[in-house]
Amino acid sequence: DNTEHCQFGCNIWNTSKSKKSKTSETVVTKKHVKMQKALHSRLVSKYGKKYVDYECELIQGKFADLVVLLDSGKYAVYEIKTQPTARECIREAIGQLLEYSYWPGSQSVEQIWVVGPTHMDDKSTEYIESLKSQFGLPIGYVHQPVEDSG
Repeated sequence: DNTEHCQFGCNIWNTSKSKKSKTSETVVTKKHVKMQKALHSRLVSKYGKKYVDYECELIQGKFADLVVLLDSGKYAVYEIKTQPTARECIREAIGQLLEYSYWPGSQSVEQIWVVGPTHMDDKSTEYIESLKSQFGLPIGYVHQPVEDSG
């Protein structure tokens, strides 16, 4: 069963799931949490609550920021980065997204998404398009704005 490690339909702010129980190198910023909650709401509006999960364990010991169970039975995986440029977000997220999607024994992933707080510029757009065309990666970028409150 593809969903054994995910709890689709959970409410991101009313759950016992916690990054504190994950690896010690996981650092969560307030900005990351705000972006995660905002994108969770967007995805729930689009796909329905029972198809969206966060901190989903797609491979043992590795937790994706947000995951959507698609109609195909495969996943869309979203990795949130808080860097100031789309380029930096892409650089930080791509290794994790590839591992979630292609590591032996990983779940079946149909889409991978880098999520950042800024819009992509022309070079970043060109880069994402070249990853799609040259390598066939099902990758995209989601701009998830969040207000900075210190």
